[in-house]
Amino acid sequence: MATLTQVGRSVPRLEGQAKVTGTAEYVHNQRLPGMLYGPYWEKNKTTVYQYREGTLIIDIMDVASNQLVWRGWATDVISEKSLKDPEQAINNAVREIFKKFP
Repeated sequence: MATLTQVGRSVPRLEGQAKVTGTAEYVHNQRLPGMLYGPYWEKNKTTVYQYREGTLIIDIMDVASNQLVWRGWATDVISEKSLKDPEQAINNAVREIFKKFP
């Protein structure tokens, strides 16, 4: 195992002068021949999608102790088909939830 010799000791910060004066070189400042790069803000593009989501939770309780015995849930995007026939969508969700019931 390596011996840690600098724990609890002040260590000279050799890069301090360059950081303070603005002459420090960082990896993102390097330009190599043939290297392609673009503005960093293009990587942070945000795309927004709007949708409706529904969640169905089924709790199985012990009547004597009023304790939760099991919980199952399903979450899905509400489609136009689900809006037209919600009973079928709910039945499908219940079926999927109970597939995980012990």
